[in-house]
Amino acid sequence: MPYSLITLARAVAVGVVLSVAAPALACSSPDLGPEVYCGTYRGGPKTSFYKTDNGRLGTFFHFDNLVDLLDTLPLDNEMRQLPDAWRPDGSPSRIAEERQNVQLVAYIVAVSPREDDHDLHVIISNRPRGANRRFMNVEVSGLPRDRVNEVDFVRVRSEIRAILPEIDNSRSRGYLSIDPPARVLIRGSLFFDGDHGYGCAKCPGPGWAKPMTVWEIHPVYSITEQ
Repeated sequence: MPYSLITLARAVAVGVVLSVAAPALACSSPDLGPEVYCGTYRGGPKTSFYKTDNGRLGTFFHFDNLVDLLDTLPLDNEMRQLPDAWRPDGSPSRIAEERQNVQLVAYIVAVSPREDDHDLHVIISNRPRGANRRFMNVEVSGLPRDRVNEVDFVRVRSEIRAILPEIDNSRSRGYLSIDPPARVLIRGSLFFDGDHGYGCAKCPGPGWAKPMTVWEIHPVYSITEQ
């Protein structure tokens, strides 16, 4: 199906799912504008890509699918035993387990475009449809306040909007169902978002597409339709 027809079909089919994300902390600086990250939890790693000690962008390690990635990650309960991995404040920089960039092909099945911190919550799956799918929350971050690598954050926000133009037309604070799911190549940095849980009614993801981990790709470095 041509790209224009794919995006049109999604725009027609898109629906608001009644499940909503866990309430984000209120924007810490409302005067920053609608594109700049304004959350309060671990803003440093959320708005910076993993770089090596010499300041170069870390290699993007390829995973054949989402299941392969999820199965390599430390268990959530193990991560919560680490003193810097989660609430109340968490580490202001990436902890050792988060110092990795990854890339994989997956399917976007839902997106929450109206988060208080100005991130876009994107729910990906290993398959477009069917039972027993696996899900993960990946986040297209708001622009960094320090403006470091700002051009890359602007670019990736444009990329997701080109793939899913309906997100700018929605005023819902819930998740939009993306139908048909968008097959994309995602590249970004790993992040353990200990600020919330998983699987609950107000945890990330709509009711039918709940990630069962708080591991994320956050921030997303690039997202391209396949």
